[in-house]
Amino acid sequence: MTDDGTPIELSWDWGYGDPTSAPTVRYSVEPVGLDAGTVLDRNNSKEAIPFQNRLVSSTPNINLEWYTHFHEYFLRNVKASPNRQGHSSKIFYAFDLCRTGITSKVYFFPRYVSDLEGIPVMDAISEAINTAPQGAGLQRNLQVFCEYTSNQQYPAEIDMLSIDMVDPKESRVKVYFRSRQTDFESVRTAMSLGGKLVSPQIERGLEELKDLWKALFNVDADEDVPLHNMNHRTAGILYNVELRVNEGQPAVKVYLPVRHYGASDRSILQGLCEFMVRRNRDQHTLRYLKFMESIL
Repeated sequence: MTDDGTPIELSWDWGYGDPTSAPTVRYSVEPVGLDAGTVLDRNNSKEAIPFQNRLVSSTPNINLEWYTHFHEYFLRNVKASPNRQGHSSKIFYAFDLCRTGITSKVYFFPRYVSDLEGIPVMDAISEAINTAPQGAGLQRNLQVFCEYTSNQQYPAEIDMLSIDMVDPKESRVKVYFRSRQTDFESVRTAMSLGGKLVSPQIERGLEELKDLWKALFNVDADEDVPLHNMNHRTAGILYNVELRVNEGQPAVKVYLPVRHYGASDRSILQGLCEFMVRRNRDQHTLRYLKFMESIL
């Protein structure tokens, strides 16, 4: 779940609409059993099902159609598969604590099936998506992403696949991929999937992202200058491509690894808050700043 092994991660979704609206609190967890790491459960394989059962009993509106499909596909024979992930995690859960209710999400690691069957990771993902309920409505946008990842000019390391546990017609499939390229020009390329996604909204978003990039990493505007070199499994830039049933085109999001490339926690916090204040989000940003400074 995290670089230091903590099995929970908190986040705030600031949104992109009304600047006065409150952020959504979110968190991700990896179910860890009491016997995990012992001779009784060396690979923490026993807790996922009990956790899922408790989740279903406490969340009556949860939809399991896609969960059942992708769980059966990605976790089949997982005990026999080699561990080449750099970790032994197999499933994560995440929850958005919205005012209207809780949205539940689940994350799978396709490389286990890829290693077990000796096929490329994207082939495993494509098969899982194409055979899913409503999968036909995802194929066009999936093909756009497959063409991007097959181009050796854009080396991408496929990491995870996630879904929302809602009706498949309303859900998202998100495929997470990492690039070791850390210059902003490479970010621009990834966000457009090699130039296949073009719109005024994307261009405006990239200019906003460039401003945030400079604020967080304290770098100039030169887009071809990479961040400092970092040799770590989670170094580089993490992205996800979001696919929806019968949607016009995919959407790409980026995760900026401030833990590797920011100067300090305080520098990152200052850069983020200055960026948010410039966008008229003073009210909640200042509360966030006060809270974070209390624990630094």
